[in-house]
Amino acid sequence: MICAQGMKPFTARSESERFPWWRITQSGGMPSSHSAVVAALTASLGLELGWASPAFQVAAVLGGIVVYDAITLRRVVGEHTRVLKERLQGVADNSFLWENGVGHTPLEASVGLLLGVLCAVLVVRI
Repeated sequence: MICAQGMKPFTARSESERFPWWRITQSGGMPSSHSAVVAALTASLGLELGWASPAFQVAAVLGGIVVYDAITLRRVVGEHTRVLKERLQGVADNSFLWENGVGHTPLEASVGLLLGVLCAVLVVRI
């Protein structure tokens, strides 16, 4: 998760000229830290306990649910947030809404998965 969140300022598009350090603490964006965490957990369990172990199988199923949720439900919530901010512009206080989307595109989730597996392999095998 630290690797994924640390990469976000470098992959974020910023409207201003300033470097977007604040992206380290935000959800959404490239890469998906949710995907990276579940991929690292699942891969490390597979490498340590075996690919047929019950722990690996449970982690794989729950990890799939987390990634599916990040791509679908959380993405829709982010789109609704964007629309609400546009509709409330100048009419009501919208400071309670997130600044950016909270979900992920399939590409963002895939890069997070790859990053998580790579981190797990590095930690377990080295």
